[in-house]
Amino acid sequence: MSIKLGKPQLKALKIIASQLPSINSASTERHLMTGEEILMLDTITEIDGKPINPEQKYLMRFPVLMVNNHYRRLKKAWYDGGRERVQFYMTTVARIAAEHEAQQQTF
Repeated sequence: MSIKLGKPQLKALKIIASQLPSINSASTERHLMTGEEILMLDTITEIDGKPINPEQKYLMRFPVLMVNNHYRRLKKAWYDGGRERVQFYMTTVARIAAEHEAQQQTF
């Protein structure tokens, strides 16, 4: 379902996005590293069953936390299902933020 967004809707989504709590998502980043740099980490000694060559370059994936871009995700929700999907996204973000807050209070 593709529902066109006009300027008023885009402005409303920007306002909504600015008021949503910040949440993070787990993702990965790729970094080009030499074998020597990998060996200096002292955690990996082989890749794909082969010893690491200090001269060779490897593309390594590292876990990162990314802050969600609520505006982009709200626009996608609008195009996927209109007002109902935007409401669902907002509810989900609020639930995740509340769960995170509850976890922080237990520590």
